[in-house]
Parts: sequence; structure tokens; C-alpha cells
Amino acid sequence: MEFGIFLSPLQRFREERMLLDGLADYYEIFPSGEEDIELLQGEDCKFLVHLPELDGPCFETLELVRFLKVEKVVVHFKTKKEMKDDEKISLLKRLLKRAGEYRVKVCLENTIEDVETIRRVLEAIPGLMFCLDIGHANLFSNNPIDFLKALSDRLEHIHLHDNFGGNSEKDDLHLPPGYGNINFKDLFLGLKSIEYDKTLTLEVSPRFPIDIRIESLRLIRTLLKEN
Repeated sequence: MEFGIFLSPLQRFREERMLLDGLADYYEIFPSGEEDIELLQGEDCKFLVHLPELDGPCFETLELVRFLKVEKVVVHFKTKKEMKDDEKISLLKRLLKRAGEYRVKVCLENTIEDVETIRRVLEAIPGLMFCLDIGHANLFSNNPIDFLKALSDRLEHIHLHDNFGGNSEKDDLHLPPGYGNINFKDLFLGLKSIEYDKTLTLEVSPRFPIDIRIESLRLIRTLLKEN
């Protein structure tokens, strides 16, 4: 398995990368424009990119990040403006086709959706992969284990952070693991049972100091290797 960390803002990238001292196998980023891409070009490390909303500058960002030799991108099914699921699926199909030209995998991340909604989208788009956001899966009466059991055959990427549950976006706290109520022990056992060996990003809020995020990443690596 490869372990990464979400770094933001990108202006602190070099400083925080130095403090990580090789602990991360890759860095997940959310570039806001061409300036961010130029800032990272020439860096001798691996990136994974979180794209903006499908009805935002999603396609433009994909065009930019291909210069970073990205292998995977993550996108939400949620959009800025109200759209029917069929409309969003059409946009995803276009995105997948464009990404395929660059040999980039597209991973659909769960936000407020339940398991069945994500399953329907994946069934409608065979080449689309799944990003399990563990924190999001603990909200809106969902359960991370249910997502893992139902969608493990399409699981390509994981976002890991903690919260106390809830039914609103303000409950999406992006806490370090162990600060909330998510049962990571059972989740890690579940990952072992499906022999998951792909990518996992620690997506803790940058409001937490880098030393706390470093300790969290080190803990995750240790626990998953032990399990």
C-alpha cells in the first residue's frame, strides 16, 4: 500500500515536505489554478490530484495536472448547482474519456451519497473507480464498513480522517484519526480482508499543525502494517 498526505495551501508544500522527511509516498493536492501547477513542476515526487466540482473548472484542472505525471485524480459526484444524476453521469463519462487519453484513472469520492447511489453511478460507468472517503462515510446515517463491503471491487483510493458523525456538512471535521468516533480497527481489518494494496491519503484539515498530521500518518502506516 502507498500512503500519502493532503497538503494545503501549496505555498507551504516544500516546507512541509521537508518536515515529512520521506514518510509520505505521494502528496495529494487540490490545485486552484495554473500558478499552483507551475509551483510544483520539477518536484521529484509523486502527486495525486483532487479535481474541482464537475460543473466547475474540473476539465481545465485535468488539462493542467497532466504535466505533473499524475496517475489518479479524485472527483465528487456533488456539484455546485442543482443537477440531475443523469446529467452528472454524462459529465463523468466525458471526464473519464478525457482522462483516459492521458492514462489517468478517475476515482469517484463519496460525499453525502449513500452506498446505493455510488453503486448506481459505478455500474453506469464501467471504467470509473471508487474513492472511499472514510470521514464522509461516517456522516448522513452512513457507515464506512457498508461502503467497503459493497464497493471493494472498484476501490482504488481512500481518504482517511475522523469525525463524530452527524447529518450536515459542518460535521465534516477532518480530524486526525482517534479524535472522533470512527472505528478504525474494524476498517483496517476490513482492508486486510480484501487485501487492499493501493493508495491511502491522510486528509486531516491543515488547521492542525504539521507535527500532528505527521504523527497521524506514522500511526496509520504502523497500524496497517501490523494488521
